Amino acid sequence: MGEVDDYFTKALKLDPAERSDLQVELMAAGLARFSVFDGMDLETRKSLVEGITCQSFKKNEVIFKEGEPGTEFHMLLKGSVMVLTLSDISRLKKNRKSQLRSTKVMHVFSHA
Repeated sequence: MGEVDDYFTKALKLDPAERSDLQVELMAAGLARFSVFDGMDLETRKSLVEGITCQSFKKNEVIFKEGEPGTEFHMLLKGSVMVLTLSDISRLKKNRKSQLRSTKVMHVFSHA
């Protein structure tokens, strides 16, 4: 699986207009292993891949805030993400222990 992940990540980092038809095809096929894409046919996944871009975020950078309209779909390829609700933040400010949720590498999440 590591070789597939490396290929996917390398192709993902290219500008979508620079990806070859083969790269788009292989990336779209690779998405099928994520349950969120299970019911999606290959052509739909290819259409999705053609618009996918890669973003990097710094440690502790806020990606989106609770209550913001969902306009993006995120796929975590490397690292981890801490998911905090407004109530989690409130508890942290009050110096209480909080049960924080963490999303690990190769998961898909959205703020829709």
